Amino acid sequence: MDSAKIKVLLILILLTFVAVYLGVSAATAQVEVVLWVVGTTGLAVCVLLGDRIWMLLAFLGIMSLNLRLPGGPTSLLLAQAIFMLFSVPLFFLRKLRYRFHFKEIDLWLILLTIMILQVYVRNPVSISIFGGDTVGGKAYVIYAVGLVTYAMLAGLTVSPRDLTILYYVFIVGGFVGFGLMTFGYFVPAIGMWYGAVYNQNSGYGEMSTVEAKSAGRLPFLTEPTKFFALWLSSKVSPLAATIKPLWFLVLIMTIVFAALTGYRNMIAAVGLTYVVGILYRGGFGQLLIAGFISLIGLALLAVVNMVNPLPPNMQRALSFLPGTWEERYIHESEESTDWRVDIWKEVILTKRWIHNKMMGDGLGYSKKELQLQMDLMKGSRVVMSMSGFDSHRESILASGDYHSGPVQSVRVIGYVGLFVLIVTMIRLGVYAHRVMRRCKNTEYYSMALFVGIPLICAPFLFVFINGTIQLISITIFMGAGFLRIIDNNVPISIRPDIAT
Repeated sequence: MDSAKIKVLLILILLTFVAVYLGVSAATAQVEVVLWVVGTTGLAVCVLLGDRIWMLLAFLGIMSLNLRLPGGPTSLLLAQAIFMLFSVPLFFLRKLRYRFHFKEIDLWLILLTIMILQVYVRNPVSISIFGGDTVGGKAYVIYAVGLVTYAMLAGLTVSPRDLTILYYVFIVGGFVGFGLMTFGYFVPAIGMWYGAVYNQNSGYGEMSTVEAKSAGRLPFLTEPTKFFALWLSSKVSPLAATIKPLWFLVLIMTIVFAALTGYRNMIAAVGLTYVVGILYRGGFGQLLIAGFISLIGLALLAVVNMVNPLPPNMQRALSFLPGTWEERYIHESEESTDWRVDIWKEVILTKRWIHNKMMGDGLGYSKKELQLQMDLMKGSRVVMSMSGFDSHRESILASGDYHSGPVQSVRVIGYVGLFVLIVTMIRLGVYAHRVMRRCKNTEYYSMALFVGIPLICAPFLFVFINGTIQLISITIFMGAGFLRIIDNNVPISIRPDIAT
């Protein structure tokens, strides 16, 4: 009996026992039954995937869910844990083909890791439940998991057919994530369990800056919007989508969704995705045409807003563009920008929040800072302001979430580490460009664009829009890992003019 038949037999036996148990427990322990169903189904899927278990990273990672489990893991972190758990025995059983080749990007990842290690050695942290003077060790664990995941992906040998399947795994995962987010938004009692209600893990969002009087937000649309924009750009030129009915619908949907989120950053992120997509799918000429059409579209939108005002969240998201937006939303956006700049000045120009600006203070924070955050969240009136700002901004300063990738990176790894991080992102973008060029005019081009476009956009978004070193490290490791899989396994030769 071959291994495939043995796996199917074992799964059938397991499902039989589980079915009997669930039949007995369904009436008395409904939550437990749901957990058993999800767990058993997940285990069966992992066993059936076998040496394709790495595809789970694409499926769960693209969903960007924050699961309501101990420790609050994301769906990607769960996928990484499962991937490592199943891959190690497969490797020792020689069921996993692995061959690692050192590349330039590996050097930059090593340098970035050295920067993370030096701040940990200088300022070791723990997890709050273990005690200690500083907390925040979870961020280091997540970084380490990402690094190990990349190392495992970078040497995998997979079939060209699996690369084709991988693209559809991404797409299906994106649609499932969109469905779960939408369902959770309208049925929050269920959505809260898989992060559809409280999912605000957007690298471009402004959630912490929202005040009660401001325009509304729809954060559940942030990840699906980025997914649909990336999907479209990987399949067709966004300009060509205007003459293709189905793709035109997707194009309009992403623009509307980005505006409905209420975040200016989302408009910028989607717009940059389409700019890069047009350059790779259509060239610079199409980009000029698209720019002209965009100006006409913006003018028409301004006219529509005069006749029938757009919802407040849409007007706020578009407020940085010229138009007929209401003054209160423009003013609100300007205020948000102004007090962000005040925060950056406070962080960079004083010594109250960063002690070592050259080498960084690390990913953790002291128990004093943690207690300050907790007191501010509780609305305590006895908290003494260190900066002279209001409690909302004081809380952001204490948490280290400065709504600026570079400023937050200075706090974590200093100016030296920020330089290494930016160069790493740029070199990874160059590597992505080469892989995409290599795959052009092949069936793997869409896959290469889907993985590569976010890496091309990442440096600009991180420096000029928003981000944190925690989020960008996830983007770097996962993006680089999938790039290595494509580069190592695409069955075409590298042309000399692209290889250099």
